[in-house]
Amino acid sequence: MDLQENCEAKVCRETVSNVIKRFNEDLTINRKEGSGGKQGFRSPKRVRKVVALFEKNPNLSTRKVAQKAGCLKIFVERVKKQANLKTYKVQKVPDRNAVKNQEAKNRAQKLTR
Repeated sequence: MDLQENCEAKVCRETVSNVIKRFNEDLTINRKEGSGGKQGFRSPKRVRKVVALFEKNPNLSTRKVAQKAGCLKIFVERVKKQANLKTYKVQKVPDRNAVKNQEAKNRAQKLTR
């Protein structure tokens, strides 16, 4: 590759020399295994743990899941969004029978008078 081709391709001269050097050493132009940034905090294992916690109990808060999984709350929220998980808060149902309903109506009427 001469200088004119290099200028036309808009490739840095150092990049070309690095590729040629790598080819001479390994006889390949492919990247080395493990090069680049690390997975870090967002490991597949941790994502699976968060998803499993929500599938087991969708009533858990994001804060509790973050504590159990040992990660940040924002991480749990992102995983939840990407996995399309729908969570909910259990609603309390009033424990009433006919007598209690009548008492509640009477009290409400007294308040409106």
